[in-house]
Parts: sequence; structure tokens; C-alpha cells
Amino acid sequence: MTTYLYAGAAVILALLAGAVTVQTSRLSACKAEFESFKLKAKTLGEKAERDAKDKEAADLLKKRTADNENAKTRAADAATIKRLRDASSAGRGLSAPATSAASPERSCFDHAKFSAALRRLDEGILGIVETGSKAVTDLDTAKRWANP
Repeated sequence: MTTYLYAGAAVILALLAGAVTVQTSRLSACKAEFESFKLKAKTLGEKAERDAKDKEAADLLKKRTADNENAKTRAADAATIKRLRDASSAGRGLSAPATSAASPERSCFDHAKFSAALRRLDEGILGIVETGSKAVTDLDTAKRWANP
């Protein structure tokens, strides 16, 4: 009877030893797989960081280029608007009442007030043009920067 007991214990020990061997090899395989995963993750992370830095540098270059173009366009627009303001203040106005008119008081309007109103209208229109021009320039620059 003790022989069977010893034989049973030997079988159980052999099975346990086999199980430990199998589990040890599985553990080694899992450790190797985990090390491989860590290496791949590190490599991918480093590549992603390099790509992000490259993209950031490219975006910064695009932004600087767009800002320079925007500044040039705004300067050209400002010069055009200044030229328009100068032209409207110098040349636009009412002519003096005709000397052949019986009396300047017979006009339907006050010459000075009407001229001042026209100047204010011109300034208001040019202000709207200036604001719109800046907005259009900024929007065009943003579109070119975003979609090269």
C-alpha cells in the first residue's frame, strides 16, 4: 500500500514539476513578448516625437511666411486707402456757386454743410473699406496657411 502511496506521490510530483516547467516557459515567453512590446512602444513614441517636432517646425515656417505675406498685403492696402483718402480730400468737393446765380441764398442747400457731409461720408466709406480689406486679407491668409 505504501508503494502505491509513494508511486502516487511520485506521479503528483512529476506532474507538478511538468506544470512548473510549462509555466516557467510561458512566463519567459510573456516576459520576452513584453520586452518586445516595450521596445516597439518606445520606438513608436520616439518616432511620433520626431514627427511632431518636424510638423511643428513646418507649421512655424508656414505661419511666418503667411504673416509676412499678410503684412505686405496689409501695407499695400493701407497705401491704397491713404491714396484714396488723399484724393478724396483734395479733389472731391463742391464747386463754388455760379456767379451768374441771382443769389447764393437761393440754393437748396448750405454749401459748407453739404461739403462737410460729403467729406464725412467719404471718410465713413473709406473706414468701412479699410476694415473690410483687413478682414478679407486676414481670412485669405488664414485659408492659405491652413490649406497650402
